[in-house]
Amino acid sequence: GEESSTVELGISELDDADLLRVELAVAERIRENRPIRAHYPTFEEAARLPLRKAIQVEEDLRVIEIEGLDHSPCGGTHLEGTGELMALWLGRRERIRGRWRVEFQAGDRALTAAREALRERRELAEEFSCAGDELVERIGVLRDEGARLRKRERRLIALEAELEAAALADDPGWEPVA
Repeated sequence: GEESSTVELGISELDDADLLRVELAVAERIRENRPIRAHYPTFEEAARLPLRKAIQVEEDLRVIEIEGLDHSPCGGTHLEGTGELMALWLGRRERIRGRWRVEFQAGDRALTAAREALRERRELAEEFSCAGDELVERIGVLRDEGARLRKRERRLIALEAELEAAALADDPGWEPVA
């Protein structure tokens, strides 16, 4: 995508700790600066490779190899080494069709996204007069307080209507015609 990309994973559970483990593992591969090479094997040669996904083309086969990690048929553009990736940042995750969809950004986009998230967190912390790591708790308290106030408001509106009805019953402000 222009700003971010997504990947769908066929796994049952995925939490923040899992995302952190993935980010750290990718960071390690980035630092290793493993070579990335394009190969143009025959279909017979490709059948002997440990391909991560099935071949989708019928001609002009190209396999991208990340040295010691991966072989994938692919026709897109690629880096020359994992170090060129610079960084990976995993963002939102959501359950969809029994799978996990994870948003991610890489390179400069990852750094920009992380910087933007930190800016937003800082602004929210200032707005709610708390530390950044207290935001979730503070927002929860405010949400609960808002729910209590809305419930109280509904009770007060009902009470006000009852009082107004009683006052009208005692003195409707007009005389009934006989």
